[in-house]
Amino acid sequence: MPVQQVLTDQRVPVKIWTDDVDDRSKEQLANIAGLPFVHHHVAAMPDVHLGIGATIGSVIATHKAIIPAAVGVDMERWMIQLPDRDLAYFPEGTEHFNDYVEAVHWAQEYAMANRQAMLDLVLDALARHLPPFTVTTEAVNCHHNYVAKEHHYGADVWVTRKGAIRAREGDLGIVPGSMGARSYIVRGKGNAESFCSSAHGAGRRMSRTAAEKHFTEADLEMQTAGVICRKDKGVLDEIPGAYKDIDQVMANQRDLTEILHTLKQVVCVKG
Repeated sequence: MPVQQVLTDQRVPVKIWTDDVDDRSKEQLANIAGLPFVHHHVAAMPDVHLGIGATIGSVIATHKAIIPAAVGVDMERWMIQLPDRDLAYFPEGTEHFNDYVEAVHWAQEYAMANRQAMLDLVLDALARHLPPFTVTTEAVNCHHNYVAKEHHYGADVWVTRKGAIRAREGDLGIVPGSMGARSYIVRGKGNAESFCSSAHGAGRRMSRTAAEKHFTEADLEMQTAGVICRKDKGVLDEIPGAYKDIDQVMANQRDLTEILHTLKQVVCVKG
């Protein structure tokens, strides 16, 4: 499904792949779109919702600058201060810009090694309990909350995917639902308007705090029936009812990804 909303009251437009977005999220998206170094437009995926630093589900292309709070909210020092601290940024050429980029790339490499280690452990465990099987070499590796140098709309830019994954033509990705919903293995379509991106999951319709106040352990038990998982108050913030409908999210991004496989949870492990 193509773009469903366009916000045009800032320096660049905001293109949104859903009509299910609240006013606070729109305001947050508009604040980003008003920055002088944002390139062409801001893209908001169908799982978009209010975030800390930047809207979850947003894709932000920038000229010669990176907004650390849009990548993640752990790095707060050495930034150029603005009236809204969430929009503080590193310009290229300043003292710590290259340090930040190097740190981000190191973190991505570490995370990749960690995912590989977890995959190896899972395969070893399965091999002990299942009949012999063959492992395909077509592993799916995707991540969100990162920044990378890419080329879009005629320029080399820094692309921040905040709660979004890369979906170039042919890219394999995972778009998970909640603990009680389906998840999807997808192939990217390389949609230029989304900066070749996709939703990273169902997306929240309720904050963690609100979910903990609204739902009970009995609700969690009912909503995760048939799934082996924790069902105590410590994971109430992850209850399926706190998330958007993953099937609607996938319908809204038909122009961004192709569904290859539909998965149903059997076991869900939460820390």
